[in-house]
Amino acid sequence: MPLLSWLLPQFARLRNDDSGNFAIFTALCAVPLIVVACGSVDVIRMTSTQERLQVMLDSATLAAASLSNSGDMSDVVDDYMAANKPDGAAWNTLSYTTVEVTNALNSKEVEITAEVTLKTPFLSLIGRDTQTVTAISTAVQSQTEIEISLVLDISSSMRGAKLADLITASKEFIDLMLSDGRDSHTSINLVLFGGTVNLGDTLYKRYAVEASSAVTDPDSATYTVGAEVPSKSLRDMAQ
Repeated sequence: MPLLSWLLPQFARLRNDDSGNFAIFTALCAVPLIVVACGSVDVIRMTSTQERLQVMLDSATLAAASLSNSGDMSDVVDDYMAANKPDGAAWNTLSYTTVEVTNALNSKEVEITAEVTLKTPFLSLIGRDTQTVTAISTAVQSQTEIEISLVLDISSSMRGAKLADLITASKEFIDLMLSDGRDSHTSINLVLFGGTVNLGDTLYKRYAVEASSAVTDPDSATYTVGAEVPSKSLRDMAQ
């Protein structure tokens, strides 16, 4: 009985003692605090990787969209991505998709989408073992002022049906190049050659000697080296 009378007050005092609450609260908050504090390291790595990936894509898309670049678009992108890819296990997961949005005579647009998968050791505490970093880059290059030199072979080997087909094809090409409002910023020069280059009447009269009328339908006797060339129909076609 004396032992029981001593234990009862001890239990009552223990029940009312709250001096250990802070330690319990700290233990309960330990995991969230670690995730917040250390998880920021994973976030910084993700941000840094995304910035580096964006630089890689911008470099590759600018090269692929260049009008002066006549190489295969996929090969150009592969070369630039390989040259700029950093070392590290995460970059071995690099994957990208290249889309050629536009490829015209005076314009080219390229879009690349890429992603890298990072391991996140601290965020894994809340079940996120990896994080995919994605970047998109688009580059466009266009040329508003275009000058085209159309060089046409009107030598004796082209007489007859070949010459007629050449005139038809040239007219269709000129109509195509000057359609849809492109005539305001596109110029086409006709360069005719058949042993020598035909300057046309205007330039010939100004820089050479007085020219006779052009032969528009020469036969085999007149269509020889040194003879006039059938430029009249071509000049009329371009006007």
